[in-house]
Amino acid sequence: NCRVTGLSPLARARDGASEEEVRAVFSQIDTDGDGQIDGEELRAYLGDFIGYGEQEIAHFAATATASSSSSGPAGGASSAPALAGAAGAAAAAISFEAFRGHFGQLNAMRISNRNQESFLRKPGSIGGQQFCLEDCTNCSVRVCDVLDQTFVDQCSGCRVLLGPSSSSTFVRDCSDCVFWVATQQLRTRNCRRCRFYLYSQTEPIIEASEELSLAPWTASYPLCGAHFAAAGLEPARNFWNAVFDFTPHPRGLCNWSIVPFHECECLVLAFEHGAEEGGDGSQDVPPDNPTALL
Repeated sequence: NCRVTGLSPLARARDGASEEEVRAVFSQIDTDGDGQIDGEELRAYLGDFIGYGEQEIAHFAATATASSSSSGPAGGASSAPALAGAAGAAAAAISFEAFRGHFGQLNAMRISNRNQESFLRKPGSIGGQQFCLEDCTNCSVRVCDVLDQTFVDQCSGCRVLLGPSSSSTFVRDCSDCVFWVATQQLRTRNCRRCRFYLYSQTEPIIEASEELSLAPWTASYPLCGAHFAAAGLEPARNFWNAVFDFTPHPRGLCNWSIVPFHECECLVLAFEHGAEEGGDGSQDVPPDNPTALL
């Protein structure tokens, strides 16, 4: 099972894409050429080749299959129940029309307007490109790859892992989120009650933000160490607590605090097909961890 190299075929997936654009991807997935996508074809393409997680694949299968059923020969509402989980993906039979109607959900580099969903980007799925996360509520997002400039906007109640970025990470207008971020520089604006488990190779900058809490990076996933090296990050050089606040509190209070050691959370990830991602499947993490607080 070979992972995509270079720019993902789904990097520009969007609502309103031309038939030609959508047909090109549909044809890659429909390996038996029968004019529809079954569950195994969908999982092989989105999971093994593109590098998405099982929950996202199952959710796409459920929504697209429902569309295929409702627009089928009967012409009425679907008689099949909504599909969920791996069983849903396995049972999927998605027409081109339904696939095109949901094509925008498959964008590799942008996740937007989602509620209570889970997303995974495995190693190789982003390939050092820009990544955007926006307008998400109560979502779980794990981006386990090397990133370029990264933007997180208007998210609330989310848990987000962002793999090593060779540029800056901007987090704006977010509230009540937990982030694991490794980046050249973190910049926040107008954030409230967010926690950051942070690797930053330069001083983090916060602006118009309140009740932030910070601790060193505590995440681990296969190839994490290799991704740090690819992004030009030095694990021993972590300025996670050298915060520069552009907008100090008017009453002299601090807009950020250090997470107490006993409250720190380590995030350790494996993948559905763990060994294929990291050689022996080992969990490789840079040396920064909560013990740095002692």
